[in-house]
Amino acid sequence: MSEHPPPPSLPQKDAMLDAVTQLASAGALTRAEILAAYERGAKGTAHDARTHTKLLSELLYAVGGIIVLAGMTVLVAQNWSALSDVSQIAITLGSAIAAFIAGVLLTMSPNTEKIGSIFFLLSGLLAPVGIMITMVHGGYSPRTSGAQAVLSGILLLTYGLGRVALRQTLLTVFGILFGTWFFYAAATWLARQAVAFPNITTYYESLTLVAGLSHLFLGYALRKTRDRGLTELLYLTGLVAFLGAALALGGFAPNQSTPWELLFPGIVTGTALLSIPLKSRIFLFCSALYLVSYVFKITAEYFSDSFGWPLALVLVGFSIIGTGYATWALHRKYFAAGPRVR
Repeated sequence: MSEHPPPPSLPQKDAMLDAVTQLASAGALTRAEILAAYERGAKGTAHDARTHTKLLSELLYAVGGIIVLAGMTVLVAQNWSALSDVSQIAITLGSAIAAFIAGVLLTMSPNTEKIGSIFFLLSGLLAPVGIMITMVHGGYSPRTSGAQAVLSGILLLTYGLGRVALRQTLLTVFGILFGTWFFYAAATWLARQAVAFPNITTYYESLTLVAGLSHLFLGYALRKTRDRGLTELLYLTGLVAFLGAALALGGFAPNQSTPWELLFPGIVTGTALLSIPLKSRIFLFCSALYLVSYVFKITAEYFSDSFGWPLALVLVGFSIIGTGYATWALHRKYFAAGPRVR
């Protein structure tokens, strides 16, 4: 919200007008310059008014969409058992399709683009439920990995193509969500087709590692597009998934994985160093958080049953202090001096 100085008092206003008169008499100020200055001030006031009105209308759009969704949910829940199979599909999947079409049509006009986003939100929330209900009434279980892959694949294709055509940020969000869902479902289905199904825990930790990396790369790719507002969020989800999975892959004694335990400090250090060229505080703070978690894990794993446990706690404390100082120093050197560049 822009702030304007208070209007000048009458004596100040007279003094300003006298100054304008003297400058004009001396030939140092032209009529065009005076009019141009006046127009800039008038446009600035009108712009502020339009900005405030736009923010209010967008807030009302969002609140209205939430209320509509809540009303539909309550209405359907109260009468669900009395509805026929066709009615249940029409209310869920049919409403999702209608909302998506309405969103496309409304997005084509700049004046109704924000309203279109609300319909895309309604569609994205209703579509998964509608497809699941359709599967159930068609005699298919939506709980299997194959059905989940088909379901998420349909949603990914629909909202992915919608994003390519309309370039709406909300469609990008749904595309990422459905794409991640499809990745896990398809990978699970492929693993179940194998003769020997892998260790389920390690397998999902590996999938999470890959999913985290994909979020990081996607956030980097979006940093100079109209979806750049999602970059920091994707960095956060990507780092939590990637570093969390890498830490979990190290395991715990007596089933720990020594290679992963040895690799993790290098991974965290590399993540912290990436915060400098990317100018992202999230990389810095996530790496510090997971480094502290790693130190706690190692000391608890190897020293908790020995007399070295108190010494290990002291080392943990000093490592946390050192990590905190290093984080502060990097933040002060690379981030506090100027505006952040993503």
